[in-house]
Amino acid sequence: MKDSDKAKLVRSLYLDERVDYRIFGRLAKGEKDKDLRVLLGRLARMENAHMKIWADMAGRQEKESLLLSLMTAVRVYSFLLARKILGVAFVIMLLGKNEMNALERYREAMKDVRLSAMDRKRFDTIIADEKYNEMDLKERIREYRGQLNYIRSIVFGLNDGLVEILAAVAGIAVVATNGTVVAVAGIIIGVAGTLSMAGGSYLSAKSDDLVEEVRKDEKGRLGTTPLQESLYTGAYYFFGSLVSVVPFVFGLSGVGGILAAVILVSMVLTTVSVIIAVMSRTSIKRRVFEMLAISLGAVMITVILGTVARVYFGVVI
Repeated sequence: MKDSDKAKLVRSLYLDERVDYRIFGRLAKGEKDKDLRVLLGRLARMENAHMKIWADMAGRQEKESLLLSLMTAVRVYSFLLARKILGVAFVIMLLGKNEMNALERYREAMKDVRLSAMDRKRFDTIIADEKYNEMDLKERIREYRGQLNYIRSIVFGLNDGLVEILAAVAGIAVVATNGTVVAVAGIIIGVAGTLSMAGGSYLSAKSDDLVEEVRKDEKGRLGTTPLQESLYTGAYYFFGSLVSVVPFVFGLSGVGGILAAVILVSMVLTTVSVIIAVMSRTSIKRRVFEMLAISLGAVMITVILGTVARVYFGVVI
């Protein structure tokens, strides 16, 4: 690896550590759980130490300040938002994943760059710290594993509500005479789907004879109950279903209503996908593309079916 490439890599690692330092620090300030607050504070101090090591090796350039502040704001507030909406277990899980990715990146970097004995010692120290952080966060996940059922219920309900009802109203809109028919049908389907999803979630959770024990964390706290999971799933399914119905409630119909519903659902799906991608450091384009491909594919199929029903069978409602 050339010296210029090495310098670029080291600056990149410095920026990553500084962003992680801000994330751990902000999360620690707002955390009520004393044990978790202490852990996050310790991790913030450790990331700060790593940041100083990279700064000594690379030096900072003034032009990086704007990039740093933008990247910091997006990632930090994404984590804070996820903490409020999805809970601490989800955030810890993502932080653990980030530490694992960082560890792998450091190991690869040591293979590609020429390091002095002092720099290699620094790398070894940071790798050891990151490995310890990963193990520590994994332990915390086990303590909060009951809360992960809550997160699963939200994601499960919201995604199904968005995609299923969008596909349904798109097909109905092709054979409907006005937007009111589509809106009423969409709401009825949404309510039916909500009851079905909530009931299915409840029965699924109750199917395990030891379900109450499974949902307890290491400290004996109950993360969720079957009833709570069913309520979460149903509520977020219904919210997702309403997004598709909104254009028809306001009088749109036909192609215009379908396009408006697709745009609204795509905006919600894109927003969620971007937030998760930013936090997990995965490809934003890939995650957004997958989500939109699934929803738009379902819409195309139901529109084709609706068109066939109207043109060849004369179905009009």
